[in-house]
Amino acid sequence: MRFDGKWFLHVEPTYHFTKDGKVTSALSAAALAGIKRLENNQAVHGQVIMWARRLQQQTSWEAKPRKLFFADPIKFSVDSGFDDAHWLKADESNHSADEGHGI
Repeated sequence: MRFDGKWFLHVEPTYHFTKDGKVTSALSAAALAGIKRLENNQAVHGQVIMWARRLQQQTSWEAKPRKLFFADPIKFSVDSGFDDAHWLKADESNHSADEGHGI
């Protein structure tokens, strides 16, 4: 993404469920929804940090020196946010209601 003339990498962790490592599983959507219900903000934050560190590393097995380098993720504070515990309770009650209607 480009903002104010500078390039930024947008990291959005997700999962890909396959039946053989290549072909998407028929149960992929349900599996993704299930794992998203289990994850909280700290889990997603941890994944973003893991990928940021990996992208910053120059490894000895890379054939050529890198021409693209990544800085640390941008950190900022905000005065408001979401309480994971409250958010998850609301999602669980909606999910339970959906199950009761066969959705």
